Amino acid sequence: MTHYPGAPGLAEQAMTMVANQYGKKQGEDYVFLGYKPGSASLIINMGENLYSAFPKDFYGNDTMTLPVLQGIDSLREIKFLFDLAAGTTIETWIAFGKEKYKFELGAGCTAVMGPDMYPFLQSKQLTGLLGGLKGAAEYETLVRKKGSAVNGMRPQSVVHVIIIIFVIFGNIIYFTTRRARHA
Repeated sequence: MTHYPGAPGLAEQAMTMVANQYGKKQGEDYVFLGYKPGSASLIINMGENLYSAFPKDFYGNDTMTLPVLQGIDSLREIKFLFDLAAGTTIETWIAFGKEKYKFELGAGCTAVMGPDMYPFLQSKQLTGLLGGLKGAAEYETLVRKKGSAVNGMRPQSVVHVIIIIFVIFGNIIYFTTRRARHA
């Protein structure tokens, strides 16, 4: 599921690609619930009754009949939840989901968000964290399946070095011209 109205197409495409890669079937091995507004209230509703929160999945299937959801009535039966985020949903899942319904929570976020998530990791409110491209590359290395994240680290490192060189070069020019003006 997603808390962002523009995300279902991209999320569905990514899940279908991964499912095909591993031979998994929608409704049997995983379910995509799609988008629904109301982040915090939606999480609370899912914690009380998953089927009232999502009577249908993204494809219009009755969620009560999906094999993957058998034995799961609410978030109370969830052991682990992973949130991929580019906004505030991680904090929302912590406050309204994990703390109330006692499941383990992992998260993946943009690199700029990573430092804001470390206190949640240190306090054990997050079980794990994939922070940005580096976190994704670390995960790919951990599971021994190097992909686009590992491949993206080299260009990212090169760009960072180039930026540092430009900053140094800019400072040299600044101090040289400043000294020349005062002489």
